[in-house]
Amino acid sequence: MDQSVEIGVIITISLLTVAVLSSIFLKKVRFPYTIGLVVIGGLWALTAQYLQILTPMRQLSLSPDLILFLILPTLIFDAAINIDIKLLYKNLIPILLLACFGIIISTAVIGASLPLFSSLALGGALLFGALISATDPVAVIALFNEIKAPKRLLTLIDGESIFNDATAIVLFTIILEKQIHSYQDIVQNFWPGLLSFVVVLFGGILIGGIVGLLGSLMLKIRKGDMILQFTVTLITAYISFILAERLNVSGVISTLTAGLVFTATSDYTIRRRNRFSLHHFWEFFSFIANSFVFLLLGFTEFSIFNTSQSIRHFFWIILISIPVIVIARVCVIYILIPLYNRFAGSKRRISKSYQAILLWGGLRGAVPVALVFSIPSSYPGRAVILHLTFGFILFTLLFQGTTIKYFMGLLGIRPEKNELEGVKNIVSSKYSFGNEYLATLVMDRLLDIFSEEGFFNSRDKESENPNAFILKKQDIIFLTSKEGKDISFSHKKNDTNYLHTILYETLLEFDKSLREVGDIVKPEELNKLVEVSASDDIDYVDDNSKPEINVLKYIPANQITTDIKSSEKNEVIKELLNILDRKGVIPDFDEAYKALLEREETMTTGIGDGIALPHAKIQGINKIQAVIAVKKDGVDFQAMDNNPVYIIVLILSPSSDPVPHIQFLAAITKLLTNNERKKKIIESSESQIYQIIKNQ
Repeated sequence: MDQSVEIGVIITISLLTVAVLSSIFLKKVRFPYTIGLVVIGGLWALTAQYLQILTPMRQLSLSPDLILFLILPTLIFDAAINIDIKLLYKNLIPILLLACFGIIISTAVIGASLPLFSSLALGGALLFGALISATDPVAVIALFNEIKAPKRLLTLIDGESIFNDATAIVLFTIILEKQIHSYQDIVQNFWPGLLSFVVVLFGGILIGGIVGLLGSLMLKIRKGDMILQFTVTLITAYISFILAERLNVSGVISTLTAGLVFTATSDYTIRRRNRFSLHHFWEFFSFIANSFVFLLLGFTEFSIFNTSQSIRHFFWIILISIPVIVIARVCVIYILIPLYNRFAGSKRRISKSYQAILLWGGLRGAVPVALVFSIPSSYPGRAVILHLTFGFILFTLLFQGTTIKYFMGLLGIRPEKNELEGVKNIVSSKYSFGNEYLATLVMDRLLDIFSEEGFFNSRDKESENPNAFILKKQDIIFLTSKEGKDISFSHKKNDTNYLHTILYETLLEFDKSLREVGDIVKPEELNKLVEVSASDDIDYVDDNSKPEINVLKYIPANQITTDIKSSEKNEVIKELLNILDRKGVIPDFDEAYKALLEREETMTTGIGDGIALPHAKIQGINKIQAVIAVKKDGVDFQAMDNNPVYIIVLILSPSSDPVPHIQFLAAITKLLTNNERKKKIIESSESQIYQIIKNQ
């Protein structure tokens, strides 16, 4: 093996090993992971100076290309696919104010102040002001996710840190390339600089949008191929960044736009069950990127300050520059945010406590490092700018970063909690399944069904269990988690029936693939899952007063057919839907058809044994509408057992009340899975089928 390759592999594995061990240790001592890595990286670099075995580590440091082309696309894309688009849209104005005008104000304050007490000329001070004013997404996103900041605060800080990167790079490039050294140079380059900013920003949006759309089209072509889809997202993240940088527009904005396009189109391109795996996939890459960047930042900080001469020479200017940069941040926050609040509605105003956290949470990290290393060695004052940059980065990480959680508590800003905390009448339940694999399958399908019911799904950050989720729809909230073969729920007592309904629907779908529901839970436990109240649609069929739904109340004789001409699944669904449409019982054919096909894409309703139950919940109907069709030569319905389907029952249910929908599914499944009855139905005419059902 080539020795350089061998050393590269050893270094990479060593960094990952230290990152994993550090993660375990830092979590136990409750110290911020990313900031702890900087300290550990510095200590590791110090140790490498004295141990021969660590000699290959002595030259480790961050480089502009490593940050910009390897680490940043991963972290930006991960942030984009996890960001709350609705919250981003609602807070776009303050984010853009901070990201655009904030950089200009901060650069101006720092640029005008530093020449008063340092050897830096105006040009060098402005250059330093531009690169140090951008709050760094690498540092900010990692820390605020870790301390579980409230969603709106996290969105404001994430949004600003991502968007202001474009502004900082443009401003930095203009000052460097135009060789701005006086106030006259600023005036002369104002309009060219403004044009350059517009081109870089909107060029990045255009490139990212195009690459994101092309990637989304590729996802849609192979919607069920999870591995291919994950690979496409990885390609898209890097292609959008590299292409934009090569065209001299913002790579960060391009990758951010591509990620937002993926998020916006995911309902149509990625199956729900794959979305959670996709987030795990990107969490893995984000962990590696964060670990590398902060460990290497520690190594680089050590190499910059490893001589007593450097420390003595630059110590006082670093010390004096810190309050100047903080004051510049104060000007940004307390000029722009009050200005925004003056015109914003009462609900959209940013509170004083949030303003304080925006001030103190303006961490700096890898992006300023990339920019400062890109300054030519011949540039006047480069050594001063280099030491000021690393000095202030160290200050923000070790002082601001370690105290931000304390300040949040002092200001009454609590970390994001689960939404049932403090609510009365909370009940908990646990369901045990045959084995862990089965529990995983049930959990995945449960999350899909909750999503179909309109629930917003997010991970429960308060739980250390990666399989813990918060499911929310208006005022209905479920906390659910899977541990081993057990699935647990916490919810308000009033929502018990709703949970049982959804759980029962999930178990019904697994019934045919597992042959007996008894493989999942005992029959007597299953009977308790749904609390059924008496209504006109329920008949009591025996002396034990067990309720059973009368399916013929939903399926009149003219909604039973043996005249199906199509042999392809989607066409059969369309043919049956036309029967209901001609009767005028559905409000919108296209909407109903789309809902039925979406359900088929999520999980086939061909339950096996020659039976298919395509169904969906739609708005605009007040009771179940159903059609029974018999196709004697069979239909390829992509059933669970891969065999042809002979009986198809198309079911449309009101979206407002799920209980009759579940009762009907249970009744029709029980009716059709009797082998003798099923054989009679397949061989009979339409009137005979009606009579067979009526006699049951």
